[in-house]
Amino acid sequence: MQNTNHVLGIDIEQFVLDPFASGVQRVLQYLAKEWPADLPAHFVVPTENYFKLLTPNQAYELLSIPFDSGITGLDLGIAVDEHVKNLVTTTCSESELMNMFTTWFLPEVTYEPRVLRRFEAFQQLVPTAMIGYDVLPMTHPGNYMFTPGTLANVSEFFRLVASTDTLICISDYAKDSIIETLRRDPNKTTVVAHPGGDHIPARTKVPKSSSTTSYLRLGTIEARKAPLEILEAFELGVKGNPELDIELHFVGKPASVDIYLNDAIEQAMAKGLPIRWTQGATDQEVGEIVRDSDLFLSYGIEGYGIPVLESIQMGTPVLFDGIQPAAEIMESHGAQRIPLEQVFTQQVGQLVSESDQARVPTWNDYVLSVIEQLKINSPRNSS
Repeated sequence: MQNTNHVLGIDIEQFVLDPFASGVQRVLQYLAKEWPADLPAHFVVPTENYFKLLTPNQAYELLSIPFDSGITGLDLGIAVDEHVKNLVTTTCSESELMNMFTTWFLPEVTYEPRVLRRFEAFQQLVPTAMIGYDVLPMTHPGNYMFTPGTLANVSEFFRLVASTDTLICISDYAKDSIIETLRRDPNKTTVVAHPGGDHIPARTKVPKSSSTTSYLRLGTIEARKAPLEILEAFELGVKGNPELDIELHFVGKPASVDIYLNDAIEQAMAKGLPIRWTQGATDQEVGEIVRDSDLFLSYGIEGYGIPVLESIQMGTPVLFDGIQPAAEIMESHGAQRIPLEQVFTQQVGQLVSESDQARVPTWNDYVLSVIEQLKINSPRNSS
């Protein structure tokens, strides 16, 4: 007979294992915040002896710790563990867990064997769903440094991405690359829902007193995000246009894989070029830097690019090129596609487009799109 009681299980163990305020974990945070009350769902986290079943509100509080607490590093993991330990909520054993849901949903990238085994076990029982972010670890492995002995887990995760019943991708680029690279069955449900950017309130750009035009490149230094190409274009622009009053500001962690990129930035600064590099900034400091910058640069390859939306919400226009799904959504509405070789050769007024913050995707629309797919494709018939 058809089981009409739809109860969704959302596995967030990976967040508990490695909380660090990433774009992916922002998606988890707003899944919980915008989850409607009329759709039963439990956000599931393991403890030493059993599982805790969190309400969406409880999950939102937990998932907000990396973004709102100001705690970083090892202390952040301790804070999250302590919060989970103190949660008063429904608990269950593993055997009970396997029999209480009509759909199992994995919203975060994970290479943790326990999480992968749990997902595979649920595949034998009920419909499953995942969020598809990208396949960059498969297509651009040089940008990733995996712990020795874990590559089998990486492969297993992407095998599950290919086989899950429902896959909700963050962009058309993610969808197309997953189907092509992982050979996901085109008959399986594979859709696109764009994550939001309205967690940052829309602001009007405040004119600054300095005449220097500041270009911001935000994020960990990775080759796929074209920091070297940005650096080279900036140096050519400075040398070719000495009358331009410009500076380049890198904000983010040093590369852990492509360490030659760190050396290139440091050498450029040592030559006296107007370049700054801020490392270890808090979320509040990053927000202030974005607001104070004149232009936000997003180049290379992004699976989506939530910082682009955040920048537009703060009133700072975006220049982009390459594979930039979020910037493409906002093209001519706060983002402008400009080849790198042109960025530092024109006056800033010729580069920017007026920000239309009303067009920034919202988290409420994103979550409703996700839920629509989970409802349509669940549950399977059961006897």
